[in-house]
Amino acid sequence: MAKNKTNEAIKIVTAATMTTEVREPASAQDVQAMLTALKDKKAQIKQAVKDQEFYTKYTWVVPGSIRSPSANDFNVLTHAHGKVCDISCQQCGTVRPVNKQDVFQVKYCKECRATVTKAEDKVKRAEKAAEKRAAGMTPEAIKAKMAELEAELASLAA
Repeated sequence: MAKNKTNEAIKIVTAATMTTEVREPASAQDVQAMLTALKDKKAQIKQAVKDQEFYTKYTWVVPGSIRSPSANDFNVLTHAHGKVCDISCQQCGTVRPVNKQDVFQVKYCKECRATVTKAEDKVKRAEKAAEKRAAGMTPEAIKAKMAELEAELASLAA
């Protein structure tokens, strides 16, 4: 199924970007220039397909924002390496640059990430407390278990 989507994307990109010019080559240099131009066009089409698949997979990335890092990006990013792209925060919609290789784990702006993390931690703590209550691990039960284990340890030491 993914192969069919890729083939469809290649057909669409090819139809939209590739123009055919039929002419008779005048010399070997013309043939070489035509081959080079075709290879470049093929590379552009492949890159366009890869970018389209990337935007489809990571919907929070702003389409058309993949670029090499600029001086402005270095002011925002701690480490800019490889390509940089812009994401749209899933919470508030703010656009911020991130490294392309980090897109899979970055979905929020820094302010919203702190809020989301706090909410996730609160949920985890509540789940853990519910598990302890379900297992009968109240603070009194824990203290009783500790006293029991200490008594057993004292009897083994004697």
